[in-house]
Amino acid sequence: DTDRGNLMIRIYPKDMPNKLETGNPYFEIQALDFLAKKGLKVPIPTPFKGSTIYTETEESFVFAYFMLEG
Repeated sequence: DTDRGNLMIRIYPKDMPNKLETGNPYFEIQALDFLAKKGLKVPIPTPFKGSTIYTETEESFVFAYFMLEG
């Protein structure tokens, strides 16, 4: 919980893409962006420091967004 609401942090292991249906760890971000542009109320990935909406480590792919009520 933050002063802006509940923050959801998504962390995908780097070896997970071969287990995802799309094979693309960026797909969730792309899908949320597409739906938001169509006018649907969906969570929008929150930029990290430096304005990037995701970050990667050797082991993980990480992004975050604020939860929507309902």
